Amino acid sequence: MSDWEPIYRKAVGDNEPALNFLLAFHRYCHEIDDFIDDGVRAPDKFIALLVHANVLYTLPFFALHARELSAAVATITRAYADSLWLTASEEAWKRQMGDTLRFAGNDMVRLVAQILGGYDRAREVSGNLILVAHEHHHDEQGNPI
Repeated sequence: MSDWEPIYRKAVGDNEPALNFLLAFHRYCHEIDDFIDDGVRAPDKFIALLVHANVLYTLPFFALHARELSAAVATITRAYADSLWLTASEEAWKRQMGDTLRFAGNDMVRLVAQILGGYDRAREVSGNLILVAHEHHHDEQGNPI
């Protein structure tokens, strides 16, 4: 079990379709990031991403809540694009903002928690989500990795 899964389980309660969606969304976001980090040079990875997107956006939980989740996907994607632009800057404040924005995908976890358990459940998972995200993507000095 990854460090993320307990947070995802808390977010969804006993809703297995929601958990399956969050795990697939997590994997999908990381695959996109890896694809971009590799310099967008791998046609096979791109094709695999397309297949993963097709599966992700037809999962039962997504289909049931497509209206809310689709809007979140667009917002998260925009924030990720902004993060790429900002982290390439020479200015420290832009790089810091870019580092913060690259965690926009966590908003999907908060949204699923809110759909299933309201604001209180979303708040319950939010703090741990921030801590785990920081731990996994920064070195001991707090620098992005």
